[in-house]
Amino acid sequence: MKLFNFKWVFWVLFLVLTGYEVEGQSLSLKGKVTDSLSFIPAVNVNVYLFNSASKAVDTMKTNINGEFQFLNLQRGFYRLTVSGTSYASKSQRVRLMDNNNLNVFIIPTVNQISKVKFKT
Repeated sequence: MKLFNFKWVFWVLFLVLTGYEVEGQSLSLKGKVTDSLSFIPAVNVNVYLFNSASKAVDTMKTNINGEFQFLNLQRGFYRLTVSGTSYASKSQRVRLMDNNNLNVFIIPTVNQISKVKFKT
């Protein structure tokens, strides 16, 4: 019986000293969205985060520096989708095991005018 108690005390001390969280660790996913042609930050672009069951976890817009941040996430697989008015949508799978910092490059779309009529 004393050996059992010693093992239990050992594991409790191990968990306390190593900082392991029994309920799970709260992680963050940060990143920057950049225009792939001009290499300037993509401002006010929608960033969506979905869990592995394709359920929306959170959404936000990039700031003036093209940055986004999702907080209080659990470890696991996510899908990050980025879309904007002048950009093609881009999705990528993210494996969140630690705090992640991503760089996402998106391609601008070209709006082409097919016909122009001039009035003389």
